[in-house]
Amino acid sequence: MMRSILSVILAVYVLCLFVIMSPPSSVTNALIKLASPLVSWLGSVTAFGIMGPQVLRKNIYYSATAKFADGSTKDFEFPHFIEGQTSDWQRQRQAFYFLWQYNMALNADAADLQQSAFRYVAHIFRDRNDKPVFITLYEHTNDVPDLTSTIQPVSKPIYTVKPVLERPTTEENFQ
Repeated sequence: MMRSILSVILAVYVLCLFVIMSPPSSVTNALIKLASPLVSWLGSVTAFGIMGPQVLRKNIYYSATAKFADGSTKDFEFPHFIEGQTSDWQRQRQAFYFLWQYNMALNADAADLQQSAFRYVAHIFRDRNDKPVFITLYEHTNDVPDLTSTIQPVSKPIYTVKPVLERPTTEENFQ
């Protein structure tokens, strides 16, 4: 008796998994509405976006320019991976900055991340005698070539630069 009950549960479960993994159609969409609660209740729903995040169609990195009271400027470039120039050790150390930039680029409204980047740059360039008075955060973008077409060798990618945040600094930015 127990064996037949377990066989029925297993068969329904496997059928539900096949329905959920099937290509979209009007039939599978209707069956998914029935199968989703069961598969979710059994804990078999996996967020595959964790293993394969949304791919950006652009290469993006950020930089900043700090302007000081005497008119001088200093540039800061957030670490980014350059093929053939970034070692595995550097990749591990700079992964935080890479994810920071990735999230800024992925979110249309990344005001909080941009504010964090702004404060970080202000903190880097703080000096008791000469603090920056104005900081500009720039986004550098370059289209990723379509991999389905013929790839043309490019000696150096051309980036489009646009300011994403321009503000004067305040005392709280340096803490």
